[in-house]
Amino acid sequence: KHSASLLFGCWRGGETAKSGKKKVRMVEGQMEELLSLHTEMERKVDVVLDMIGMDDPGWSGEAKRIGGNFLFWLFFWIFFFYFNRFIVAPLVSARRKMDFRSGLDWDVRVMSTAHALLSAAGATYLVLFDTALIEDKVFGRSPFAEFELSCTLGYWVFDLALMFIHFKELGELPFIAHHVGGVLSFWGGLYEGQMYYFGAAVQLTEYTSPLINNRWFLDKLGMKESLLYTINGAGMLLGFIVFRIVLIPIILFSMWAPMSMGGNMEEVLMAKLYVTSFITSGTVLALLLSCWWTYLIFRGLMKTLAKNKKGKTE
Repeated sequence: KHSASLLFGCWRGGETAKSGKKKVRMVEGQMEELLSLHTEMERKVDVVLDMIGMDDPGWSGEAKRIGGNFLFWLFFWIFFFYFNRFIVAPLVSARRKMDFRSGLDWDVRVMSTAHALLSAAGATYLVLFDTALIEDKVFGRSPFAEFELSCTLGYWVFDLALMFIHFKELGELPFIAHHVGGVLSFWGGLYEGQMYYFGAAVQLTEYTSPLINNRWFLDKLGMKESLLYTINGAGMLLGFIVFRIVLIPIILFSMWAPMSMGGNMEEVLMAKLYVTSFITSGTVLALLLSCWWTYLIFRGLMKTLAKNKKGKTE
């Protein structure tokens, strides 16, 4: 714009040749300053990329894609939660009558159920049909696997943020520990491009979440004495036994035991130590929590059955 204005002024005869040359030099000086600033910014960006290990052109594209997947799912779950909280939830009469704590719990569980259905369905496909992951359980990867695993990573990060924002209502330490372990494991695996198969296998445990949330919904809807509540409790206990108590040890065994279920000890040892450490420790933590929760579910189901039997006798 400066150059065009200058030329136009000179053409109109409003400027002398000497002053025109002076303005041209001024514009050239400003352009050199801008170019120098741009070069300096590029240098600083390269330093940051080098610090976080993304300076390699071969990795930068993958890192950007993984980061894009994560941000997509993070904003998806933020939108889902608040759209449900302020648009959909008020349409449910039982939800409108709840206090702040119960209403927040309702909204979080709706999001949890949606995530469980999406992630478990995607994980089933990855474990059974994604040839890249099946043929190489340690280093196998695919674009859909990156996208699907990012779904759970984005959900855990946002759910963890909600726990800290509403710590009084949602801040239960076992769930915080569960989410922190999951975030570290999934982010490490995605960033390094390793252990996608085992990440998908862990996602299969989400099949139990809809039953857990449904138990809470039935309780709040006044259906705790119904047959549906008892059936849901039995399904929840069975789901925990199959998808947590049995499945999680199988995941650990197939990961570390050579020649078992496709496990390859040499490949596991070639993987990044922090990735295998996070996944192993996170999976063990999930197993311990699942054992405790299974005990609580069993105890609760026994109490419900005893109460129902007593009611029929009377």
